Amino acid sequence: MSSTHLPVAKHGAGARAARLLALVGCAAMLAGCYTTTQVASPAAFDYRLRHPIAIKEGARTVELFIGSNRGGLTAEQRADVLALAGTWRRQATGGILIELPAGTRNELAAANALHEVRSILSAAGVPPHAIEVRPYRPVDPGRLATLRLNYSTMVAEAGPCGVWPDDLGPTYHRQHNENVHYWNFGCASQRNLAAMVDNKADLVQPRGEVPPYTGRRTTVLDKYRRGESTATVYPDADKGKISDVGKWSRTLCTPRQSRPSSPPAASTSRRRRGYRSRPFARLSRPPPPSRPPAKTGACPRRISRSRWAA
Repeated sequence: MSSTHLPVAKHGAGARAARLLALVGCAAMLAGCYTTTQVASPAAFDYRLRHPIAIKEGARTVELFIGSNRGGLTAEQRADVLALAGTWRRQATGGILIELPAGTRNELAAANALHEVRSILSAAGVPPHAIEVRPYRPVDPGRLATLRLNYSTMVAEAGPCGVWPDDLGPTYHRQHNENVHYWNFGCASQRNLAAMVDNKADLVQPRGEVPPYTGRRTTVLDKYRRGESTATVYPDADKGKISDVGKWSRTLCTPRQSRPSSPPAASTSRRRRGYRSRPFARLSRPPPPSRPPAKTGACPRRISRSRWAA
């Protein structure tokens, strides 16, 4: 009885071993497909992602140098205070903070100049409740303490620049073989763009459209209905010209007419000469065409490249 079931048991063990070997082979194949190579990020190819322009709230400061023996402002300092008041009305996100030096040699002179600063700001439209005065002591008493005018506004910054995490020369790192930009590429351009833009919101979204000029639109539509040109005519466009050299005109320059082709040369053969000696042949010969008279004011003849080269 046991001898009849022995081959079946051996056959089942062989099938399980074959299935196990198949599973091991599939696992080995899948393991071969796995790789640890890192793919470059989009920031490696786009400098705007590596060095984004960040908009945040910052401070703008105007420093006024007040001497110990002078209690007023100079003409340039008054202009600086007036310009600060104008930009504060357009860009500020808070009030104006005036830092007054204390415990210095020019403490009294700075306090006297503060009254003039307040009057200029008030005349420029800054309300009194938007001005705050705070005394401060300078860190270095040997330096001249300044009267500081600060207000918060929106600023745009990018960077920091000058960061070199990878070597630019030949290295064994993968960055050298991926043909990507170096890290500091485009950082200076982003910082300059952030500093030049006046309205920092333009870096994020466009401005709203203003209504069109009704007067100009009416003029253009009226000309279009009448079939006239809608281009703007400037009467003083040629007022400052000096000469007409190089200006082509149809009235001054007419194209040169082509010269008529000459009749073919007569044959010198005997048969041709005998034919021309007949009387009827002489009468049937048309007269030679006359050359048209030359016209004045013709365009200058063009010279080919071969003649220029010669």
